[in-house]
Amino acid sequence: MQTFLISFFHGVLQQDNTALSLIPKNDNSIYIDDSNTQLIFTITGLHEIIRTNKNISYKEFKKFLYSGSINEKLNDIGGKIEIHTSNGKIDNNVYKLVKTNFGNT
Repeated sequence: MQTFLISFFHGVLQQDNTALSLIPKNDNSIYIDDSNTQLIFTITGLHEIIRTNKNISYKEFKKFLYSGSINEKLNDIGGKIEIHTSNGKIDNNVYKLVKTNFGNT
């Protein structure tokens, strides 16, 4: 699953049509911002994309996210995840995938 997730994020960073086609239209839980530079998402929104491609429960997905080293892997490809809007609880926060100047993109 980590390979799929990193591949998805890499595709978004590269504005790859295959990756971008996985993002539902008119869904405020996961979308590309108006400047077309950042993926904005909730954990629930990201889970929906992963769940469509990998059979994993929300609980298992959250456990995977918090036990992994996603930002380390993203740094290698020129990206990182940051908090976009903090709403007090991890499940309610909104995150963003942003390009960095690092990595091999």
